[in-house]
Amino acid sequence: MNMFGFGNNAKVKKIFSRLNQVEYFGTKTAEEIVPKSMIENLLNYSADVETVVAMFCISRQAQMAEGFHEKVQYEEMVEEFNEMAQQKGITFGEVFKDQVDGQVDSANQYSDKLAKRFESGELDGTPMVREYCSDQAVKMITAWIMYRTKIREAANYFD
Repeated sequence: MNMFGFGNNAKVKKIFSRLNQVEYFGTKTAEEIVPKSMIENLLNYSADVETVVAMFCISRQAQMAEGFHEKVQYEEMVEEFNEMAQQKGITFGEVFKDQVDGQVDSANQYSDKLAKRFESGELDGTPMVREYCSDQAVKMITAWIMYRTKIREAANYFD
């Protein structure tokens, strides 16, 4: 049971239903991928379904960015970017800007949109929820910035 009392199972079902509308899961359902305990833990922050969905999504984005940054083979990415540049008849810098800077820009935009949802009152803006989301956003943006730095180093590309 969470700090908001009974009704946890109904909330969890609503959250999973809402998560199934998000395009993270491909052919699987949220229930197949996301542990129920994770949703129950997020309910300790807020009883609002949309807020919990937003919290899950930002944490998922952070996990994906961190996982990508940690697992990518940077030399292979540089080779891939060079091949893309040759195939498209553009420079490495143009591919870098599109593929790498685009990730950092997208992460910043995602965080900004989330902040606007708090400011508009669409999401539960309690300090605990905002801190959680802020921490996740920082992780996500930091991972993409580290990715950008490592690609630059691997390519010896500094514009």
